[in-house]
Amino acid sequence: MRSISRQLGSGLLLVMLITVLLVGQGAVWLFDRALRDYLGSDLQRESDALLAAMTPTPGGLMLDTTRIGPDYLRPFSGRYFIIESRHQRWRSRSLWDERLPAVNVEQHNNQLVPGPAGQQLLMRSQHFRRASQPVTITVALDYQPLLLAFQRARNWLWGLGGIAVLVSLLLQHALL
Repeated sequence: MRSISRQLGSGLLLVMLITVLLVGQGAVWLFDRALRDYLGSDLQRESDALLAAMTPTPGGLMLDTTRIGPDYLRPFSGRYFIIESRHQRWRSRSLWDERLPAVNVEQHNNQLVPGPAGQQLLMRSQHFRRASQPVTITVALDYQPLLLAFQRARNWLWGLGGIAVLVSLLLQHALL
């Protein structure tokens, strides 16, 4: 026969473990979603700035490289772009000899894709019109450091939750 104390302890342990796992994972997931949305709007501003750097010339569009950020010039800086128009294509120097994965513009904005040097990229791609020409601008940001920070936060939340579960079980045992 099982004692009431043991039944209460088992029930409390199960409920608290499930709660800790859900709260820990849920908090990290919600923060990840919020950060992706925020950084997605930053990528949108980058796209707009790159579009503004496109100047019409008699021979077609030209990219004014003096108007792009220095992060796009350093190899593997974690900020990348590709601009495609009808007859031309520009890519950031930061890509070096690497390529960005192809994405479906309508489905993959603010999604993670594998990038150069083992990076995980938050990528946004959008169609524009500049000087009556179609232009597609793809910008990407290295999200890997944030993924590592989320993993550390999840481990801390689960560890602290585990301590809370242990303290609760000991307190319940002492009270009974």
